[in-house]
Amino acid sequence: QYGLGIERQIKPWFTGKVASVIPLSVEDEKKAPVRSVQASFANFVWGIPAESAPLYPDLGISTRTREQDKQLEIIDVEKDSPAARAGLQVQEVLLTFDGTPIVDRETLSRSMAGKRWGDAAVLTVRRADATVPITVLLRRERAATPEAAAKP
Repeated sequence: QYGLGIERQIKPWFTGKVASVIPLSVEDEKKAPVRSVQASFANFVWGIPAESAPLYPDLGISTRTREQDKQLEIIDVEKDSPAARAGLQVQEVLLTFDGTPIVDRETLSRSMAGKRWGDAAVLTVRRADATVPITVLLRRERAATPEAAAKP
């Protein structure tokens, strides 16, 4: 963006012409169409629709490494995510993923990389003073809400 990416990095070694092509969502955060971008943003922009569902599953949690024991603690659970539907909660500590100890974010990411939509994962978490196994179903659908069920 703005000539600061590959264009800038390649300049010392390449004397030919370089152009940037950047994919850009055709809608903003409010679902309104993006009508223009700053001319210096890129040489070319490629309009793409918003992603309705990612190609690979995501638990839908954010974590942080706790200082005292270096374990991963859940700090956010996205609404309507596989983690939310399974009942994962903020402040729980992730212990295992399909039996593999979770020692850092990389281990969690590698474990998720082996999963596809339709799979399930068994996480063991520490909830308060209890160790709890939780099965997370990696499904694309959103949880049914009472409001949606009441509609004809």
